[in-house]
Amino acid sequence: METVKTLLDRVKTLTGAQTDYALAKALNLHRGLISDYYAGKRTPNEFACLQIAEALGKSYEEIQTIVRIEAERDEGRKRAWQNYYARISHYAASIFIALAVTLIMTSVEKAFANQRVTASEVPEYKLCVFQTPRNPSRTHVRRSR
Repeated sequence: METVKTLLDRVKTLTGAQTDYALAKALNLHRGLISDYYAGKRTPNEFACLQIAEALGKSYEEIQTIVRIEAERDEGRKRAWQNYYARISHYAASIFIALAVTLIMTSVEKAFANQRVTASEVPEYKLCVFQTPRNPSRTHVRRSR
């Protein structure tokens, strides 16, 4: 399960930020907030969740749910948030699969429309969807030739 710290570390990696100050600047937040998030003194507010989501290419709901799971002290409520996270993660995976199939089919259609290649020259792709044994709620998609 992801945490606020791992999300911030991933944003640091993607943006090339070396310091909390650089990360704060990349997310358009105050440096003190980043320090508080790392220390666990505060949880990201709605704007911070939005900025993190955009930086990671994830949905706002997914980031907000991760924050709520981490902040929740009641185990029953925490499980409810974890179940919700598992559901929205599957939706995101389904959308990704649909997008991947659409992009592959579009490139094949363009190849045939231009008539520059024959059917035997178009690469054959296979989509492999699987779940990891450690985390069955996480779905992965692999494209291979």
